[in-house]
Amino acid sequence: MDTIDKQREMWLLSDAYKAKHINNILFAVSQEEVTQIIGEAITSFETIHSKSKTIISFAESVLADINACNPMKKDAQQWSNITLSRVLLNRIRLHLTADAV
Repeated sequence: MDTIDKQREMWLLSDAYKAKHINNILFAVSQEEVTQIIGEAITSFETIHSKSKTIISFAESVLADINACNPMKKDAQQWSNITLSRVLLNRIRLHLTADAV
């Protein structure tokens, strides 16, 4: 990985990048959009050839923040988006963990 890729990876792991995706997930209007948002985030890591453990770390970090969401402060669509993102991120995490073994 060259210097530019390392800088890009640092941005992808930043709190700002993570917050952007969580916000996009919360305000997505459909399940397809949630799936697309998560897919694009993972593809961003894959394009710079990040290691599986880096992608797993990102997924776990997003999951931790999503799990901290208070359902009483979210509407039905947001809660649906949170639920779907949990499923998708856990699948990605488990798939990458299995591949790393």
